[in-house]
Formats: sequence, structure tokens, C-alpha cells
Amino acid sequence: MTERNESKKNSRVWAIDAALWNSGAAVHLPLSGGAECWACRAPTAPTVVLCPDRKRATTFCSDWETLFPEESLYRLLEIPLTPQGVGNRALALQRGETIAQWADAGGVLVSTGGALLAPLASGTKDLRIEVAGEYNRNGLLDWLVHAGYVRSDVVWSPGQFVFRGYILDLFDPAYAYPLRIEFFDDVVESIRSFAPRTQQSVGVLPSMDIHSLNQSKDRHLHELLPAETMLLYVEPSRIELAAETYAGMWNDIALSMGEQPLPPWQETALRLAVHPRLRLTSAVQQTVAALSLEEIPLFRGNLDAFRWTCSTWREDGYHIRLVTTNPRLLSYDARSDLSIVEGTLSRGFLDSSERVVYVSDLELAGISERIPSPAGFAQPPKEWHDRFTEGQLLIHEEYGLCAFRGSEEVRVSGEVMDSLILEFANNQRLFLPILHLYKITPLPDHVGEEVRLDSLKGVRWRKRIAKTRERVREELQGLVALYARRELVRGVAFPPKDDLFEEFEEAFPFPETRDQLAAIADVSRDMESAYPMDRLLVGDVGYGKTEVAIRAAFKAVQGGKQVAVLVPTTILAQQHYHSFLARLTGFPVRTSLLSRCSTRKEQSAVLKDVEEGRTDILIGTARMLQKDVRFKDLGLIVVDEEHRFGVLSKEKLKVTRENVDVLMLSATPIPRTLALSLKGMRSISVLNDPPRDRGTVLTTAGPWNAAIVRGAIAREVERGGQIFYVTNRIARVQSCVEYLTALFPDLSIASAHGRMKEKELEDTMLDFYQGKIQILVCTTIVESGLDVPGANTLIVENCQELGLAQMYQLRGRVGRREESAFALFLYPEGQPLGRETLERLDSITTLTTGAGYDLALQDLRIRGSGSLIGTSQHGAEGNSVDSYLYYAMLEEEIGKLRGEMSTAAEVTVDIPCLVPSSYIPQESIRITLYRRLLRVEGLHDLASLAREVQDRFGPIPEALRALMDVSFLRAAGGRYGVTSVDLSRKEIVLRGRAELLDELKKKRFWYRMSDKIVGPGGYAGLSQLIHVLRNMREDEVQ
Repeated sequence: MTERNESKKNSRVWAIDAALWNSGAAVHLPLSGGAECWACRAPTAPTVVLCPDRKRATTFCSDWETLFPEESLYRLLEIPLTPQGVGNRALALQRGETIAQWADAGGVLVSTGGALLAPLASGTKDLRIEVAGEYNRNGLLDWLVHAGYVRSDVVWSPGQFVFRGYILDLFDPAYAYPLRIEFFDDVVESIRSFAPRTQQSVGVLPSMDIHSLNQSKDRHLHELLPAETMLLYVEPSRIELAAETYAGMWNDIALSMGEQPLPPWQETALRLAVHPRLRLTSAVQQTVAALSLEEIPLFRGNLDAFRWTCSTWREDGYHIRLVTTNPRLLSYDARSDLSIVEGTLSRGFLDSSERVVYVSDLELAGISERIPSPAGFAQPPKEWHDRFTEGQLLIHEEYGLCAFRGSEEVRVSGEVMDSLILEFANNQRLFLPILHLYKITPLPDHVGEEVRLDSLKGVRWRKRIAKTRERVREELQGLVALYARRELVRGVAFPPKDDLFEEFEEAFPFPETRDQLAAIADVSRDMESAYPMDRLLVGDVGYGKTEVAIRAAFKAVQGGKQVAVLVPTTILAQQHYHSFLARLTGFPVRTSLLSRCSTRKEQSAVLKDVEEGRTDILIGTARMLQKDVRFKDLGLIVVDEEHRFGVLSKEKLKVTRENVDVLMLSATPIPRTLALSLKGMRSISVLNDPPRDRGTVLTTAGPWNAAIVRGAIAREVERGGQIFYVTNRIARVQSCVEYLTALFPDLSIASAHGRMKEKELEDTMLDFYQGKIQILVCTTIVESGLDVPGANTLIVENCQELGLAQMYQLRGRVGRREESAFALFLYPEGQPLGRETLERLDSITTLTTGAGYDLALQDLRIRGSGSLIGTSQHGAEGNSVDSYLYYAMLEEEIGKLRGEMSTAAEVTVDIPCLVPSSYIPQESIRITLYRRLLRVEGLHDLASLAREVQDRFGPIPEALRALMDVSFLRAAGGRYGVTSVDLSRKEIVLRGRAELLDELKKKRFWYRMSDKIVGPGGYAGLSQLIHVLRNMREDEVQ
């Protein structure tokens, strides 16, 4: 140690001796996060910072922008591992332009090993566009096609463009954002940049230079780096491993496409060795120098401890800087010499040489902040979820299950209108006018195998509706009576946290996320109330639900009560049992397990301990619902994977224990029961933020190739891991097992799917969890549920059959450890894919951790939340349609019992109301807009959507303006006093509240007739009505 300590401590890498830079020496940096940026501050030359993975690079960029907002920073992105990415000239040009801009400006370029290996290209500014300039639009369109740009319905990725009337959207790779050019005839009126995710404008430019993709030239990395470049390798061993893995997966795809492979990492590293370089590592071994940066303690919200530590630091001559986004902390202790920096820092540090301390929210509050993705990552548009795809299953409220087959303009009574084409059984087709779009609801992506379409002429659907409605009414009587009694019964008011509980909280070895802390506070507040808690906690596997439940259980035990933890499967019961035991070690709490794996003797002993009060926490499967399970004094019920239990099964534990607190957990991001929570039948907390140590998943998508599959499995087995091999059809499972067995005869391979007997399925999953099985061939039943520690490679075949949210959720099965994880989404080789499918595959390779909830949350905004169902992972998938019926009707009946008034109004229209194809030619975009109009809940939503439409597509035509107004009236007219509207060209007839009728009567040509009012017809009368509603006072709106 004395050999590597320098005479003067320093915290900047630039102060390290030049001889060490030239030799590529290893330097000890004991912590990650903000300290890495601080060590690189004020670079003396153009610097490349190499990070081990994309997540670490993103964190570095975020920390740098917080610490040094005025200093230059550039990010070199990896190319997605898809056939579209490997052959994408636009992405190579984007990367080359990034390096060129950094080389001109200086500063720091952040990259990964894979990003350095991927292709680069440079281009020239081939076409200049200026505001007020005149350009032939048809000629510009031809130029874009010949320049290599690709038409797309929605522009969100480099190299795409779309021309709609007088608006051109294109994504020139040289720019961080795509650009929108608006014409008046052939004159450019404006040039705006817009966000790919929202498609809304974010900036204005006076001019722009468009680069030709086809004229760009391939470049080598060493040609583009300035001669004075310096390099910093952060955790070099991990960089090398990640780069070699990236190159291997790239080369597998490139080989199948006839593209050039990437150079080996060692070759690139040798070329880079001509530049001065340092290796920063947290390992002490073989380092020759050290930076004077140290960790600071975690205060976890203890402000007294923070103040005391600050006073100690100040006495030692340190200046303290608090980096936070918390509004309350931003004004914290203004009298002290503590500086407040508004922003996000992943981790704080102490610099003993500069006598400065940076404290982040992580140390002060115990909160792990979410690090935003950089602007350069092309995020798929939010509206994607509203698109209908060919063959997508829908439910028509009057005719039942059908499939979407496109749209068509039809004439009705001489008026043109868009209609959806719906296919029913025996190729029967129904043309559904777009104004009746509210009558259909899409089914989830995973419902599709062996479903039976309904007949337009049959009675099966009507019988199912009648049968299900009767079932709902019967069950609702008991369910609502139970909830009513629970509202009246006084529960147990558990005591607030004391020193022992604080000690238990501090024993948690990981920093909590912000959502975790909020959920813990919600649960504590409920439990300390005198009324029984009934809360639903939603979050993906690995997001911290178990810790919330454990703290609730500890609080209940402290209050002298017992806890029942109900889980759907034996393996989950064992997983929870070990988690609870490990977490409660050293605390006076006794935990027991009750499942079918226990012997009769063991079960009897557990039941006796529970009845006599010697067991504090009982964890078990549905075995706990049997009559011989008697608690001495039950105070809390925790139900995990609650969507996998029937409504009555979950309530069975509550029926005789109405004063018991209930906490329900769901690993499905948005189960159907979430909609019931939003109805107010129970409270809700959501864990949206991933934990701090959530690993990155290297994701690739491409055609199925034996070499790719063989290589991915071999790599995982070589490091002692396990593999999920997912196929979306039960019929294909056995053939996959046989094929993989032929490839790897020495490996243990098993299958799992929803038609297996429950015991057989549980035994298989238990063997996989315990590492006895190396490859598990399964259907999409693994979307949610188990956290299998050893499984860190996912291979999905026929991925073209899956939706984006479903692929994201499947990917969540891996990457829950700090080691590298891999996800391969493969489609049949040689099978042509539609544009939407290709875009889904591109987006899954760029979506970051934590996006799954955002994807699923959009389902809630669809009318009736019909697609939000938590499907069973056992039994036939066809029952999902019945589940949809059951839950949709249950919601409706609950609303009636709660006395909720309908916000909708009855609207009939006999004037053109549509999105003209001349205004938006792309069918998918028109349908998306129609579906978004269903979610308009007020005039504010209507105005916001109108602004977005005008920004994206130009001045709104009358027919679309009328459609927006009609959609608003149908969805939310009831809140403004409208009961019904009958609109024709001749007149508008409105029924509603007397106050509204009186207000309209003041308008010219409006006449009151008892319970209704008649006004001018057509667009003019509709516009007058909306104007009156817009001017209503807030207290007049329900």
C-alpha cells in the first residue's frame, strides 16, 4: 500500500503522473457514482470515458450534468442488436457525427466497449433547409428516398421520414431530435424539433442541414479520435467481457445477413493503446495509485445524525453540498454553510484533498433515484399501445369475440366515414363506424391460442353475458356486504414505530427506492389507523414488494398479532419463507411454513403452534384456507400474486376476521384488479422504480439461427447459469425440448406450460429454482412470478407473435443480479415481418429498466380498462374472455352500488365526424387517434389533444374538430349536465340539467322546449354548445 500512495493526495485523474497514463496503469477508486465524474472534472484534453455497460454510462452522464452543467459531455450509443440495427446506415452516421462534434468541442465522450466496436460513418451537409425558403415538396420527397431515408408511419428512429400533406417529419442522424418541417404550399413556414416519445414539438430552428445516408462513408474509430485523446477505463475487466459479448452477438446476426463482423476487442484495445490511458477499478489488487475519494455514511432520513455528521465535517474544514430533488430539502438549514444543488446524483462522496463532501438523496433519505435515459436513446412513441394490429382479438360488447382486419372508408346516407373491419366466426364481417369505437375493447397480447370467435348470428355470446352477469350479482352481494361490515368494524390500531422497528429498518442492506418508501409509509399509516387496512401493492418481481410486506408483518407482530402470508404455489411459499427468515434473523419473531411439501407430522406441529400463538408469521399456499388452520390472534393477511386467486378464495380468510388488516401484492404490472382499486374498493400503492442494483440486460432481436441459440446457451452454461427458452404455443413446446436435447444431450432440460397438472408444474418450477434443471422450455407463463437467481439468459422464439409490453415483461425474468444478463428475441428465418413488428423489435432493444409500468399503465386509459386482467397461470387460456366479462361487469355493478353517476352522454350524429385520410393518410395513426379520443375526460384533455394534433398534422379540418367535440360529449358530457345530444345538419337537440338549458337559451337561435332545447344544426351548433360548456364555472362541473 505504501508504494502506491503518492506524496500528495489528489482526487483528479489529470494530476496523476504522465508515466502512469502512458503505461495504462490501474488506479484505485473505491466507489462508483458521482465520484467517477468528480475524478474526471475539468479535463485537460478530449477524453473518452469507457463504462462497463449502458446503465453505468447513463448514470455517469446524469451525474456529470448535475455536477458540471456547463461542461461539454457527449454520449456514444451502442447500435441495437437487431438485423435492422446491424444494417442501419443512419445509426452508424449518427455515431460518427457524435464523435465529430465531440472532437470539435472537446470535453468528455462517454461510451461502452460495444459502442466503440460498432460501425461509424461520416457524412456531409447535402441539403440546407431554411425558414421562408421555397422548395419543391415532391422533389424533396424524391431526394429523401434516394438519400436512404425510410418511410414510416411515425418518426422516432434515425433515418425515418413521413410526409403528411404540408408537414414533413424526418430524423436526420446528425441531430439529437427528429425534425418537423411545416410548409405553406412550397414555402417553409417553420422548422421544429420534436420528442420521439410524445411526438410533440420541443424547439424551434431557423434552418437545418440534411445529411444523405447513402453518401456517407465508413470510418474507423482511430481515424476519428483526436491525436491528443486520453482514455479512462472504468472497471476494465468488465468492459472487455461486455465488449466481447456484444461483438459475439453482433457477429451472429451479421453472419446471417451477410454483413461485416465487428473487430475483436483486443484489436481495438491495441489501437487505442497509442493514447494515454488509465484504468479505474474498485479492486485494490495491482493498483499503483489511489484517488482521495471516500464513501459517506447512509443517514436513511435521520436528520439528527446528518446534522451531527455535518458539524464534524465542518470542524474538519469540509464544504458540504447537498444534491437533492426534494422540495422540502431544497430549503434545508439555510443558516449553515451547506450548499444546496438541485438535481439528481446517483451516489455521494467525500474528497479529502479538496475538502468537499457531496451528499445525495441516496445517503440522506435512503432513496435510490431513478436515472433518466439520455435524449439520444430513441424511445418508441407512447401512442403505440393504442394501435390495432392485423388479427388482434377484440371484444364487441354486443356480438362478442372478433378479430381486427383493418379499416375502410364507407358511405352511409351519402356521408363518408371510417369503419373498422371486424371478422367473426365463419368469415362473417362487420363494418363498425368509428363513432362506435367505444363498443370494442382489445384483449391482452397473450390471449390468442385456440380461441373461438363468436358468430354475428349466434346466441353464445348473449348466453355468456347473461350467465356471467348473474354470477356477478350473486358474488357481489356477499362481497359488498363484507366490505360494508369492514367499514363499520373497528380494527387494530397498531402502535407507531419505536426504536426496535427503526433498528429493523436499518438492518435492510439495500437502499430503498422512492416508491418503496412511499408504500411503506402508506402501509404504516393504514395499520396505525383504527379501521382495517385493505391495500393493493403493485410492482414487478424484484422491485421490493417483499420488503414492504416484511415490514408490515414485523409491525403486526410488534403489536401482538399473528400474520398469514398466502401465496399461490409451493415454490413461492418456500422462496418467501427463506426471505422472511433471512430478514428477521436476530429479531424476536418466529416464522413457519405450511405447504403440501411438509409431512403430515410437520403440518400438525405447525398448526398447533399457530393455534397456540407460538408462531408469529405463517407462510403457506391455499392449504391455509382449510378449516383446520386456526389462528390464536390474527392481525394481518398478506396475499402475494393476488391475481392468481379467485375473488372468493381471497375473501375466505377475511369472512370470519373482518377486523384484520389485508395487504395484497401483485407482480403483474397492471392486473385487472387494479381497476377495482382505482374504483375505491381498496387502497393502492405502486412500485414503479427499479432497485438500484438491477442489472442491465443485453438485448438482441433477429431471425432464428441455430448458431445464435447454441452460442447463447453455451455462454450461460459455461458460467454456471440457467436458461429460459420461451415459445408462445403449447403445441411447440415438445419439439423445442427435442431439438435442444439433440443440441445439448448432457444438459438437464424440462418443459413448463399452463396445461400441466398443478403439482407437476410446481415440481418442475421448484427443480428449476433449485438449479436441477439447466434449460426450461416454457410458454409465457413465466411473464410474472418467480425470481430464479441462476437464470440470466432468455431466448424467445416466434417473438413476432408478442406485443411490446409482453416482451418487456418476459425480459424482466432475467437481469435481477449485478452480473450480465442476455435476452434474445427471435423470429422465423426468412419470414417477412410487418413494419409495426420490426419497430417493436427495435424498441425492445432500447427500452430501459422501469419502462414496463409506463407501458402497462396506458391500458388503464382505454375505455372500461377491459384489457387489464390478471390471467391465471394455470389452465386453459381461453378462460381469459370469461375473466374479462366477469371483471368488467363487476366494475359496473360496484359503480352502481356506490351511487356513481355516469359521466357519459348519449350522442347521435348525422354529420361527417372523422379523421380525413387526406389529413392523416396512415390508417394506423388514424385508429390510434380515434382510440385516444375515447379517453378524453374533460375540456382540458380536449384542448391538449387538439394542440398536439395541430402541432403534428397541421390545421384541424372541420370533420375532425366535430369528431373531437362529439367524443368529448359522449365520454364526459354528463359531468357538464348533458344527458343526450341528437345532432343533424338541420338542428341540434339537447337534453340535460335545467341550468345548462337556461344558459343555452340565451344564445341566438336556441329555443327551450320543456325538458330539451333546440339549436342550430351542423358544425356551427356543435361549436356553440362546446363554447358554452367551456365557459361553465368549475363548481358547475361534476
